Amino acid sequence: MSQNNNHKSGAEVRTQIEAAKKRRQEEEEERKRREGEAEAEEARQLAELEAAEEQERVAEAEQVAEEA
Repeated sequence: MSQNNNHKSGAEVRTQIEAAKKRRQEEEEERKRREGEAEAEEARQLAELEAAEEQERVAEAEQVAEEA
């Protein structure tokens, strides 16, 4: 009986290592993409809030001007 049946060749091990590295890299890229999307959505919501606040200030200023 040969013990090689239970052991993988160096090429097989390298292939598995490369595949694992590629999976980790793809997972990291996906995580960064999701984080980027979340940050972009947060920035969009903040911009909308700031725009709404500015519109409110303008409306109040116009009302004050009309009352004067």
